[in-house]
Amino acid sequence: MIFPNKESNTLSYFKYSNYFRYQTEYSAILFQNNDFIYSIYNRYEGDGYKENMSGIDVFKIKDHQRIVAIQCKKNSLINFSLISDQLACDTDNPLSNCIDL
Repeated sequence: MIFPNKESNTLSYFKYSNYFRYQTEYSAILFQNNDFIYSIYNRYEGDGYKENMSGIDVFKIKDHQRIVAIQCKKNSLINFSLISDQLACDTDNPLSNCIDL
């Protein structure tokens, strides 16, 4: 898949969310294409009980049902901060730190 299929203003199609607290961070970059939402995510749990997870989820927009979940084989920590200031905040995600409460 190539997304978006046009070459101008491409970053406007993507949103970023980030939640951070002591030993925990959830980050995701997502975009919508036709009837689906694609999310590239990273979840870090520093408490030693859960593993770090990265992967891709695909949801139906209509009922927000996850239809595909692909988890990276190796634990990795994705540094979304390199691009996060270029993307709009995902205001639909209540955990986004960019939302004013």
